[in-house]
Amino acid sequence: MTLNGFGNGTVVDSHIPIDCIRRRKEQLKKEIQELREKIAQCEIEMSMIQSNSND
Repeated sequence: MTLNGFGNGTVVDSHIPIDCIRRRKEQLKKEIQELREKIAQCEIEMSMIQSNSND
């Protein structure tokens, strides 16, 4: 799996160490997962509000 050319040799002159990129990528994955969970929670709350307002 490549991200914007990382890992396939196109980014040769990058001064950012690969381990920094990997750590940042893992951090972003965690943040994305947390945001997805928050969105899911909001969707549940929205559907509950909508079903309550239909009564």
